[in-house]
Amino acid sequence: MNTKLCAMDLKTYISKSERGTAKRIADHIDVSSSYLSQMAAGTSPISPQRCVAIELFTNGSVTRRDLRPRDWRFIWPEFAESDTEVSSPQEKTHEELHCEPERQMGTPSGMTSFDADRRLDRLLTSGAVAKAA
Repeated sequence: MNTKLCAMDLKTYISKSERGTAKRIADHIDVSSSYLSQMAAGTSPISPQRCVAIELFTNGSVTRRDLRPRDWRFIWPEFAESDTEVSSPQEKTHEELHCEPERQMGTPSGMTSFDADRRLDRLLTSGAVAKAA
């Protein structure tokens, strides 16, 4: 059942999908169900390759931007160039107006945005994530 739903985080996608979806995703990206659960909860990182695989499996319902909200622009700068932020409510698309309540693009449970920024800074300075040119 790979039907397009509103964009959302992985945990929400799994909870709103039919039974067995988590197992199928885990098999598709070659991880255990428990590791997928950790990724969905935000306690284990999701590699860029797995982000793409999850986005394809979910037909874009869970995007790489949803999976890596803090650093997707550094990993996929070609998408950042085409990304346009909508500033006024009158300019919002149908999907944005109807899907925003379901969108769960926050930081992992218990982590503040300050903690997430520090974590991203550590990744950038360690060279684990390449900076955009």
